[in-house]
Amino acid sequence: TSQVLVTAAVVGAEFDLAVLAYVTGLGEDAVAEALEQAMAAGLVKEVTGATIRFRFRHQLLRASLYGSLSTARRLRLHRRVGEAIETLYRSRLDEHLPALAHHFARAAAVGSATAVSYTWRAGDRALAQLAHDQAAELYALALELFDGSELAGDTLRRCDLLIALGEAQRRAAHPAYRQTLLDAAAIAQGVGDVDRLAAAALANARTIGPTAEVDDERVAVLTAALAAIGDGDSPVRARLLAHLVGELLTGEWDRRVELSKQAVTMARRLGDPPTLAQVLIPVLRALRHPSTLAKRLGLVTELAELAERLGDAQLAYSAAWAGIGAAMEAGDTIL
Repeated sequence: TSQVLVTAAVVGAEFDLAVLAYVTGLGEDAVAEALEQAMAAGLVKEVTGATIRFRFRHQLLRASLYGSLSTARRLRLHRRVGEAIETLYRSRLDEHLPALAHHFARAAAVGSATAVSYTWRAGDRALAQLAHDQAAELYALALELFDGSELAGDTLRRCDLLIALGEAQRRAAHPAYRQTLLDAAAIAQGVGDVDRLAAAALANARTIGPTAEVDDERVAVLTAALAAIGDGDSPVRARLLAHLVGELLTGEWDRRVELSKQAVTMARRLGDPPTLAQVLIPVLRALRHPSTLAKRLGLVTELAELAERLGDAQLAYSAAWAGIGAAMEAGDTIL
């Protein structure tokens, strides 16, 4: 029972019978008997669900058991738990990515490629689920593990990880996203990678209002990306133009109008609704002026229609947010 509980403390606050049996090598019957004794002693309780799972009744007990382990044994057990999850849940690993990331990260005194891979994938899954804070934490851990692993010399993969981290930080409203993505852009420029430079520039969109000062470093990255990608029509170029408009928030009104026209016209020529929607968002923000009210009201309606057609809730939010300001300027309010 002691052996099973110590192993369970490594697994986590909740643990299942199959993983404990795999890691301890005792077999499911022996583990079940040990857990029954632990339940009788009031140490653990069974959790209702599709699988046979248990939970420690008191986290202090789990912390005490975990703290009793030597570093070497703790590392070995974390690795074994990770291997157990890989083996037992091979057909649905995505559901267990956070646990895999945790155990393989804890299993190495320094980073390992396996730990980096699972932590990175867990960050991707969290971002897709709109768990932006969790995604940022996972990507930051993946970067730390990456720099301590045999992958550290892979400049392009590090750039990709920085872009993912910066995107998550921006969505989570973490101010560090700006520098993270500037670092990624610097790497991309250094190796002449146009696609990664454009990705870093597009991810580094500002999240604050139009009264802020122009960010010269962001403008420089966007300008470099536009120069590198060439003059031909493409979804990326249209978005880069729109983001440059969105960055030129003070002064240069004629330039903003002209760049907005280029971006929107190109997006329409491409006939790509997602690109047009992504172009309209910064354009609406950058063209706030009484003289453009009628045009902006039309663009807001168009963006809302695109959001509905694409089934994109975030686009719908952007359309609603832009629409509030335009409607108030037009005196179209409901009290």
